[in-house]
Amino acid sequence: WPDITNMMPNYWYYIGIDELFSISRKHHAEFGVEYTYADYARNQYTNIEFIFFKLGYRYQNPDGNFMFRIAIKPCYSFNNNIFLFFNPSIAFGYAFSFKKLLGL
Repeated sequence: WPDITNMMPNYWYYIGIDELFSISRKHHAEFGVEYTYADYARNQYTNIEFIFFKLGYRYQNPDGNFMFRIAIKPCYSFNNNIFLFFNPSIAFGYAFSFKKLLGL
C-alpha cells in the first residue's frame, strides 16, 4: 500500500456563518459562507484554501419534530481561482423542542 501520511494536511481550519430566513412558519431558506484552510506545513504540498457558498431549503414545522433539508454548496478554490464542484446534500432529522422537554 502506498504511504499516504504525507498527503494529509497537518491541520484544518474552518470558519463559517449560516443564516436561516423564514418564508412561512414551516418553510425556510438557508444561506451560508464557509472558509476552509488546509495546512500542509510539514510536507511538500502547498496549503489549500476553499470557500463554500451554501444555498438551501429547510422544512421544519414549529409544532412538530420532523425536519427536512436540501442544499447545494459550490466550492471555490483560491489556489486555482476556479469553482471545483457543487456539493449537494439532503437530510432528514428529528428536531428537539426544549419547551416540550421542560414542559413549557
